[in-house]
Amino acid sequence: MQSAGNGMAKFDHQESGDKDVPQNSEADMTHTTFEGAETSDISLYRAIASVIAERLDAGDIPDGVRLSETMVAKLFKVSRTPARQALEWLASEKLISRLSTRGFATGSTPWATKGRLSDYADLISEAGDTDLLATEASLLLDDVEGVVTRLSVLGSWRLSVRALQQRYSASKKSIEDTLKRLEFNGLLTHRKGGQWIIYQLDEARLEGLYDIRSWLEPNLLQQATVYIPMEILDKTLAAHECALEKLPDVTGAELDNLELCLHRNLLEYAGNPAGIAALKTVNAGLILSKHILATYEIPVGEEDPFIEEHIAVLGALKRRRSEESKLRLLAHLLKSREKVSNRLKVFRSIAITDKVDFATKIDL
Repeated sequence: MQSAGNGMAKFDHQESGDKDVPQNSEADMTHTTFEGAETSDISLYRAIASVIAERLDAGDIPDGVRLSETMVAKLFKVSRTPARQALEWLASEKLISRLSTRGFATGSTPWATKGRLSDYADLISEAGDTDLLATEASLLLDDVEGVVTRLSVLGSWRLSVRALQQRYSASKKSIEDTLKRLEFNGLLTHRKGGQWIIYQLDEARLEGLYDIRSWLEPNLLQQATVYIPMEILDKTLAAHECALEKLPDVTGAELDNLELCLHRNLLEYAGNPAGIAALKTVNAGLILSKHILATYEIPVGEEDPFIEEHIAVLGALKRRRSEESKLRLLAHLLKSREKVSNRLKVFRSIAITDKVDFATKIDL
């Protein structure tokens, strides 16, 4: 798990709205977050630029080939923001030149006479991944998800889409698509007038989330019991036993994977799309574990029983005892509710708030 250095987790925030949005330097590509936490570097433009630069260095693309934001975005299947950043970086390295009209040309020539970059699509695809849209969306979602989750524990907030655009160097559409996905997972809501609001994840809301999970998950697991392949159960059980042997040195990522295996992946074998969709609306509980309980120094310890409780559920599944599987998972969730509540209290006691340039704390 990530250490907070001096033992204190720190999250900077400020009371700000959309009017005065600070500009970010290229060096400040990631969000200001809790001290000691790792964050995603949304630098797809570097991947794009390196692919183009490699082809230029190899002489596969001659001087005088026209490039544009739209062209690069389409070729690499990304939004215009990383495409623009890639072109700016290539220009700063003098690998391409800005045209007197819109766009760029390869080399130092101020004109484009050798066609378009799209004419060299096959050569570029050989040099690297040109389908980066999913990567861009995934990195952005994970990073913003972490921010929203941590803020929710500390209060209610209004988000600034424009400030998030600048913070992540992302398009408005990319940010709004990300927020819509988080809204579906129950992390925030979109009010009339375009305001995105994070509701505080307090004790009452946590109770409500666990009430829904405690009804849905055990029943879905009961339905899935006879359909989960034994090979999948064996692999899942082996992963849990390995983690149990490593305690207390098991990583947060490993714990997160164990949670997802039992509380999401195995439940999908129930063949109940409506139930799975309903469960996703209360994903805040699992997301909370991913971004706080399994990331910061809120100790698991050798005495934490959740892995053993998982193993007990998996044992019932291997015996194909659907009712036992249901009851064991229910018992696990009831214990987990109290544990999560206690750990959030610890987290709130060590979190120091100073400044967040994309959110304003509000009273609801």
